[in-house]
Amino acid sequence: DVRVPKRYLVGEPNKGFRYMMEALAYERHVLFPAGDARRMLETLLEWVKQAKINGRELASDPIVRHRLARLAAEMEVFRLLGLRVVDKDRKGQVADIEAAMYKLFGTQLEQRIANTSLDIMGPYGELKECSPYAPACGAFEHDYRLTVLRTIGGGGSEIQKNIIAGRHLGLPRS
Repeated sequence: DVRVPKRYLVGEPNKGFRYMMEALAYERHVLFPAGDARRMLETLLEWVKQAKINGRELASDPIVRHRLARLAAEMEVFRLLGLRVVDKDRKGQVADIEAAMYKLFGTQLEQRIANTSLDIMGPYGELKECSPYAPACGAFEHDYRLTVLRTIGGGGSEIQKNIIAGRHLGLPRS
């Protein structure tokens, strides 16, 4: 019930909330590209392929291989969630639910990749980029810190879960 002079009206009357939801969906998709998570995973894979611990190739460790394979499968899920956002947009629909799923899954995947990196590397993974001993020039430590911030931008993880619960699953607000 807000009155706005015609010269200040943006878009169609009574569509403001829809426009905001559409803008947020774009933000959640564009600000968190799957390429960032893919780069993190590929950097980790390259490091594992050349790393040795106690003279043994790390890439032959079955636990490391299992963890990396799981992350690779999750990376594909993230990519496909992104395609769902694009498909809905292509059809002229607002992908608010799909963008929330994409953003939630993607930022949590980035955290899992960062945590796995530090778990596998041990203390070396925590070295900053200035250290001569830091693997991949300190990319792992940097990514670890950055992933915490990325869960907040575009609406925190709890907000994404509420969108999914309410709009997708039809659950009532608490």
